[in-house]
Amino acid sequence: MLFLLYNLFISPVNFDEIWSYGFAYSIGKGYLPYKDFNMVITPFYPFFMSLFLKIFSSNILTVDIVFSLLLTFCSFLLFRMFKEKAYLIILFFFFPHNFSYPNYNTFMFILLIIILYIENKEKNIFKKIDNDYLIGFLIGICILTKQNIGLFLILPSICFFHKNKGKLSKRFLGLSIPLIIFLIYLIISKTFFYFIDLCFLGLFDFTGNNNGLDFYFLISLILIIITIIFIIKEKDKRKVLTYSYVLAFYSILIPIFDFGHFFEAFRAFIIILILKNKRIFFNYKIVVLLIIFLMGLFTFQTNINGGKFIFPNKLKDFNYRLIDEQSLEFIEEINNFINENASQEIIIFTPNAFFFKINNDLKIDKLDVINKGNWGINGSKKILETLRKKKNCLVIIAKGELDKSSQMDKKALNYVINKGKHVKTIRIYDIYYLN
Repeated sequence: MLFLLYNLFISPVNFDEIWSYGFAYSIGKGYLPYKDFNMVITPFYPFFMSLFLKIFSSNILTVDIVFSLLLTFCSFLLFRMFKEKAYLIILFFFFPHNFSYPNYNTFMFILLIIILYIENKEKNIFKKIDNDYLIGFLIGICILTKQNIGLFLILPSICFFHKNKGKLSKRFLGLSIPLIIFLIYLIISKTFFYFIDLCFLGLFDFTGNNNGLDFYFLISLILIIITIIFIIKEKDKRKVLTYSYVLAFYSILIPIFDFGHFFEAFRAFIIILILKNKRIFFNYKIVVLLIIFLMGLFTFQTNINGGKFIFPNKLKDFNYRLIDEQSLEFIEEINNFINENASQEIIIFTPNAFFFKINNDLKIDKLDVINKGNWGINGSKKILETLRKKKNCLVIIAKGELDKSSQMDKKALNYVINKGKHVKTIRIYDIYYLN
């Protein structure tokens, strides 16, 4: 309940949560990832969540409930492995930023914990399934959740069991099952080349997106070096295997070294610290719960901004997410504009594109995400070519996205500003007409 209540009543909805939900929502509506809309990750997480959206409700609350249950299961396994020290790991779901909202990076961490639990138990919770087949299958799911991390997670098995051909072959057989199913899907849906372009070739464009490269690259490098030293000095083979999985998980930092990705990696590093230090000299249970409470209070106070929250609100599919009154008024203005111009095509070049599209029952397409690296190789050129074909359409732009720290493609924004006719300003958004 802590995870669900924190997200519903303390932490407001954010861009990453909207994007992750938008992917699942689009798949649930029958749109094809990579072809109909942009996605630079392998699709297991949005496909998994889309099942619940299809079965129960398309409301984002469905995703919040399912993800809270997954985090609860993850916490259960952490307590089984580390007892009360698990609180130190759980802390980093909330501190120094809320990472407990539904997203594929935290989902990857949940998969890592399941793998570590099975690796360290002679009999897993699925007693009738051979551990090696199961671990291989889960690594396959990891590859289909975020390809770079999943591929690195293969390495510990290869390094530790290369002499045990039977054990290794079982793992690769388990791994191949989800990958073959996915390959068949790509062939049948005719999205194979779209997938390769967005999920692999587009990484060349992504690497130019490291705004915090100097600082976060440095501290990430320190984290990696410390972990390698621990691996070299550790004599317990089971611990070395665990450390190696954690080291592989650090690939979450690729290709963007920033605040969020660093602390996703650091949470995994806590596992090593717990295993290295059996004694803890303070009541960490009370300290962790106190920090979570204070972080929740700070987050809530920071986001009120002198206003108030309306819960539940009247927004379609977002009525159970925390949105302040001022933001709701702004959203209503944009929604009114969209409804007044329903006969025209509307392109939304803001991080909230998925939000407004879903809220107004508009089809999600590739132009809803024009971040660097999200359009495959030579993505900026592709976006401009697509824009040049657009006629008699309205484009909503947040001029703040022209700032250097923004991930959005600046050439696309400047094209609209220079070629389009400014027709209206709604607070922080400018609307242009492309003829």
